[in-house]
Amino acid sequence: MDREFKTALGIFAALLVISTVLLEILANIHFWTPEFLRGFVPFVLLLAPYILFSSSDFCGRVRQFAGASWLNRILLPSSILLSYLIASLWNGAFSGFLLLKLALWIFVPLGLLSVGWLKGHPFYPKEILAALLLWLPIEFGYLSGFDIKFTEGIQIPALAFAAPVLGLYLFAIVRDLPDIGYNFRWKLSDFKPVALSLGALAFLLIPIGTHLGFISFSQFDTPPAKMVEFLFGIYFLVALPEELLFRGIFQNLLVKTLGAQGRGFWTALFLASLIFGFSHYNNFDPPDYRYVFLATLAGLFYGWTYHRTGKTTVSALVHTGVNFLWAIFFKDTGG
Repeated sequence: MDREFKTALGIFAALLVISTVLLEILANIHFWTPEFLRGFVPFVLLLAPYILFSSSDFCGRVRQFAGASWLNRILLPSSILLSYLIASLWNGAFSGFLLLKLALWIFVPLGLLSVGWLKGHPFYPKEILAALLLWLPIEFGYLSGFDIKFTEGIQIPALAFAAPVLGLYLFAIVRDLPDIGYNFRWKLSDFKPVALSLGALAFLLIPIGTHLGFISFSQFDTPPAKMVEFLFGIYFLVALPEELLFRGIFQNLLVKTLGAQGRGFWTALFLASLIFGFSHYNNFDPPDYRYVFLATLAGLFYGWTYHRTGKTTVSALVHTGVNFLWAIFFKDTGG
């Protein structure tokens, strides 16, 4: 068992404990009760691969297993369907149509990346198409309804776990795409770009967002337990999944296509940030282009941090910092 895998196991165990404690404190859901189990079982099915894929040794073993046969290859992503079946049947919310859509969402890009068509093409058309097939069904709400429910009002958006699990399986395991940067081997030097990016974004986003009328300060009244929930929830449910998609996959592929230095890199960074910005287009009704602009600006710094450190887990720290400060100090406004 290598150090990376031990780290992943430690993070996985810590998240299980933290989740259990938060459910007890914030929702009064007690350990090992029916309310606890009906949410926790499908949650663990998704959380385990999500965290363990950060170990290169674990990925190598899964890749070897998946390469043995087609049956093996579809086995692990089928755990997403199993998680949905458990969560929906237990709560009486099963939809055969949603199950079909989830199956297509999983197996169409899997089949695309598994065949030899356009293998090694310098513009990565197959990989970009697979990334779009991963992202767009979620972006446009075609898979809505896949939630892990504990009790009324207490639920987890399961796609926030299922999407990175599928994305990592497709690109880190099946495609074996280099430089996704999904590991927790953090170094002290990684935190310098984080601090620089957070400082620059605070300097830019707060005055620009205020001037545009998109944000305004709110009274700080968040309880400590809620702050812990925000930090872990934002990092693992929002920031890390988005960084894996927009930096680890899209920016990564664009850099490999356009070049890792000079104009090629800056073009790739801008395009990936623009895609990230427009992914926020439908977050408000009606759509708000101020949000698109601010998200694009933030994406430039997230992408730069990923480039400097080589880790999406580190760029996700910057992403988390921005979203956390927004949730704490600007919670009563659009931004």
